[in-house]
Amino acid sequence: MLIIIVIGILILSVIVIPTTIILTAKVDVSSTTKVTMEISTE
Repeated sequence: MLIIIVIGILILSVIVIPTTIILTAKVDVSSTTKVTMEISTE
């Protein structure tokens, strides 16, 4: 049973970590583009 739980956690971490990195990267890009847009309009 413990082995199954460990494997499940490993699979989840492999799936979740990259998605969180991608999402945070998208947020950073969108926020930086918003900031640059605001600066350019001023």
